[in-house]
Amino acid sequence: MDKKKRTKILGGIVAVLLLGIAVFFGGFRVTSVKVEGNTAHTDKEIKKMVLQGSLASNTILVRFLNPSEKTKDDQFIQKVWIERTSSHKLIIHVREKELIGYTKFLDGYLYFDKEGIVQVSTTKELKNIPFIEGLGQKKVQVGQKLSGLTDEVLGMLLSATKMMESSEQHPDRIVIENGALTMYFSEIEVKLGTEKNISDKISKMLGILPQLEGMQGVLDLQNVDSTTETIVFKKSETQKSTEENQNE
Repeated sequence: MDKKKRTKILGGIVAVLLLGIAVFFGGFRVTSVKVEGNTAHTDKEIKKMVLQGSLASNTILVRFLNPSEKTKDDQFIQKVWIERTSSHKLIIHVREKELIGYTKFLDGYLYFDKEGIVQVSTTKELKNIPFIEGLGQKKVQVGQKLSGLTDEVLGMLLSATKMMESSEQHPDRIVIENGALTMYFSEIEVKLGTEKNISDKISKMLGILPQLEGMQGVLDLQNVDSTTETIVFKKSETQKSTEENQNE
């Protein structure tokens, strides 16, 4: 084979390789990334953490990234994985630690799980997790249990948070005092009392709160059970005054 033919063949091979490379990188270029399961971080923050380096721009090569390694030091994240949904689209799935509440401690906040173990210590305040007052915590570290969270109190918090997951009603704060639970929704104070019949109390509360929107006062559910028909809502003096002025 003469030199001219070899040059043509090599040129053809190079052209095919270049075309293949162009098709590979152009045909599988990432143009859309969706993030699911994140509440502690924004979509932009998750993308910045996970999609680092040249591999992140290609939907085939992205499988060689190690997103869990990139997020292992984040206190809120338990696991992250990437799903390729088309030649140009990705979904980043985020599984966060299961936190049921947080409390103020020194200059920051402690977030704890369903066993009362502190999982996160941070200055960041999340809106989708109940703020708990009355734990009286003096000293604690990540990995330790909050001493103010007895089994009874934890049971009440778990029941309450589970029942409110699919509801639009979320308390601004929860106060624990002498083993009794009180929730605050804007200007409404809901007295739930002890753990006795807590599921019935939460169920009644979720049904009544929409009817009290815009009002001020105390909803007393301390002695409520599944058979209770009459529930007391005591209007605040401000609410009474407002209604009297409207009726004049």
